[in-house]
Amino acid sequence: MWISLSPTGRLHERLVVLGLALLAFHVNVAVQQRDPINNFCRRWGHQSAVVDNKLYIGGGLVTYDGGSGTPENFSNPYFIYHDLNAVAGSGMPQPYANLSKNSTIPDVSGGIFWPDDVNKYIYLFGGEFYDETPWDFDLYQYDIINNLWQNLGSPRDNDIIGLSYGAGVSIPSRGEAYYYGGWMNNVTVPNWGDAPEVPTSYLLRYEMDSERWTNSTGPDDTGRAEGVMVYVPAGDGGMLVYFGGIRSTGNDSWEAQPMEEIMLYDVLSVTWVEDQSSYNIYLYGGGGEEEGSIGFDDIYILTLPTFEWIKMYPTDTNKTGGFPHHSFTCNVVNEAQMFVHGGFFPLNDVCDVPDQWGLHLMDLGRQNENKAPWALYEPDKTKICCPYRCHQGRGRKQGRRSNQDEAGRWL
Repeated sequence: MWISLSPTGRLHERLVVLGLALLAFHVNVAVQQRDPINNFCRRWGHQSAVVDNKLYIGGGLVTYDGGSGTPENFSNPYFIYHDLNAVAGSGMPQPYANLSKNSTIPDVSGGIFWPDDVNKYIYLFGGEFYDETPWDFDLYQYDIINNLWQNLGSPRDNDIIGLSYGAGVSIPSRGEAYYYGGWMNNVTVPNWGDAPEVPTSYLLRYEMDSERWTNSTGPDDTGRAEGVMVYVPAGDGGMLVYFGGIRSTGNDSWEAQPMEEIMLYDVLSVTWVEDQSSYNIYLYGGGGEEEGSIGFDDIYILTLPTFEWIKMYPTDTNKTGGFPHHSFTCNVVNEAQMFVHGGFFPLNDVCDVPDQWGLHLMDLGRQNENKAPWALYEPDKTKICCPYRCHQGRGRKQGRRSNQDEAGRWL
């Protein structure tokens, strides 16, 4: 069941573009400049997931350091991981590029990794193909224990197709994964032709054990894409929280999805549990929808169940920060720190902290000496101490519930 809520606290409308992977080259100088570790410059539109204290990253587009002239974009063929148990001299976890990935696994941008930390798998769903014809849609699975990719094939239902830049999340404890919205276009669907791209309006559910797909309706018939969906373990089955991105206005056009509209999907029971009702969702950056917008470099906290937006960074101005960007991924580690990795920076083409491999670290509770929102990685830091500003911002719950129906529907 869906519910649409209106949080308090003013927040600019924006696209939340996350909203989260080996190729053999000839041995020459150009090859040496495409080393994903030593020649890293930028990465964006990639997929990422955390399982067992390793941050896995795959796909997207990359530029490499060490070249001359205008940086060239390449589809990223590498599947790498960062060991989160330790830090390198740069203050960020060391990356490694020794995982298997052969040419039968696509290199895509704007797909989603569904991590299953119970059975130790990572699923690759959807994505856009760069400079090549889109493949027929299949679901792919990486076996972490055996370091092996495999193609799980296409769904038996013909109405499940490849999508890009939708909102996805997995719930390993339930053996389920979800995907809402996303684009259908000529880089996701074979033989799409010259037709305009279309944002979709349905919710996909994938049951990992039975490999069963379900295609159900969204909160309405409006197509959406480029938003964010997170899982909150409230109630018996939990809730999916969706916000941001764009929505269709018809006639092949779209607009920003208002940030004051928060949509919830009750996975099982349609009720909140009082003793598990306090959560914070952190939103960073994203691209702007308005013409000429350079995007955002700021942090907001969506508090639940009060549904308020609280600004965490920057706090000394009503404007955004100095490094707006989009098409990055965010991964929370041990409920205390969040990696913001990569992204596309409209204002410049310099490398993205190459000595830290494009990793930035958000200290969710500002539990560092300077009480700053940005810090270096600390492997032993677990759990969060809620920021003072977030406590101050708590207030009465805003918004309303409507159309309460059977379990497993949008509210």
